[in-house]
Amino acid sequence: MTVTCVRCARSFAPSEVDIVGTGYRCQSCSVAAQLAAAHGVADVGDNLDLATRQSLATRARWQIAGGLLGTAALFAPAVLATLTMGLGGWTAVLALIAFYAMTLTLGQLGDGLDKWRRYGHVPALPTATVRLLRAKSS
Repeated sequence: MTVTCVRCARSFAPSEVDIVGTGYRCQSCSVAAQLAAAHGVADVGDNLDLATRQSLATRARWQIAGGLLGTAALFAPAVLATLTMGLGGWTAVLALIAFYAMTLTLGQLGDGLDKWRRYGHVPALPTATVRLLRAKSS
């Protein structure tokens, strides 16, 4: 019996792999993941079950939508106010506040896209088959 690594897709004996949330990961891929984690690139998606990954992907989609809507809702009034009233007085202050808030919503959009890339495209594991062995009666 062999199992397949979720990262490199090579086959290994079950004794040569680590069990992670998405299936099995070979020792070389586990070492690569540990090195990446030491440099700040954690692969927590490998250790999450399918329901948790789907929940995080859904939250990332909502975060992306909020970032897009927030950016659009702040950009149009800031530009219109600046064009119609010029940059004098309170208009400049309000435009700067709106552009600052817009950078926050762009950050939310980027963070949502990063989370979507990490959790949204991980394939589901095949369903395991379990067979119970019965002792033969003599």
